[in-house]
Amino acid sequence: MQFTSIAYKVITMVKRRELTSEEKACAERANALWRKKSRLEKISQAAAAAELGFTTSAFNQYINGKIPMNTDATAKIAAYLAVSPREINPKWLVEKTSGGAGLESELMELLDASKPSDWVAGFKQAAGRVSPKDAMKIARFFLDRAESGL
Repeated sequence: MQFTSIAYKVITMVKRRELTSEEKACAERANALWRKKSRLEKISQAAAAAELGFTTSAFNQYINGKIPMNTDATAKIAAYLAVSPREINPKWLVEKTSGGAGLESELMELLDASKPSDWVAGFKQAAGRVSPKDAMKIARFFLDRAESGL
C-alpha cells in the first residue's frame, strides 16, 4: 500500500513540458473543428476516440492542448474531421520532408486535392523524393482518406 502511494506521488509530481504557441494553436484549431462536428453529428469524445484508435483521455488531451499532436495524430484527427491536416497544423509535413520547398508545396497541394485519384498520381510522383519513413506516413494518410471516402 505504501509503495502505491509513493509511486502515485512521484507520477503526479512529474510536470509535462509546456506546449509551444504553435502546438497550442494547432490544438485550438482541432478543438474548434471538433466542436463543430460534434454539435452537428451529436458525437461524443468517447465515440470519436474509439473510431480513431485513441483512448478518450488521449483524444481529449490532443484537442484541448494538454499534449502535442504528432504527425500521425494530426493525420487521423484531420481525416476524422474531414479536413486537410493543414487546417489543424499549417506546417504539417513541411518540416518533415527532405525534398526541398518544391516538394513541400507539391505535397501541401496534394493534401488539399479533392479526389483520391489526384492523391495517387501525386504520391507516385513525390514518393521517390522523400525518405521511406515519410513516404509511408504520407501513403498511410492517403489510404485512410481514400478508405473513409473523403
